Amino acid sequence: MSEIIQTIGRLRRAMPRNPDVIELCDWAERQAIAPRVAIEAPLARAIPDKTTKPRKTRAEIQRAYRLRKKAIAK
Repeated sequence: MSEIIQTIGRLRRAMPRNPDVIELCDWAERQAIAPRVAIEAPLARAIPDKTTKPRKTRAEIQRAYRLRKKAIAK
């Protein structure tokens, strides 16, 4: 992470009058320093969504593969 902050600092010193670069450096610095906490993501995956299809079993996957293989061979 320190390499990112150092790169941002070098870019600021290299182009001090360019407002686009200054804005991008400010944004990148905020993103690099901001804490990364993802509490909701694991919880969202734990609760199954009713709109998703149920997962296929291994036997169902293999059966479908064999049927596709037969259809291609014909």
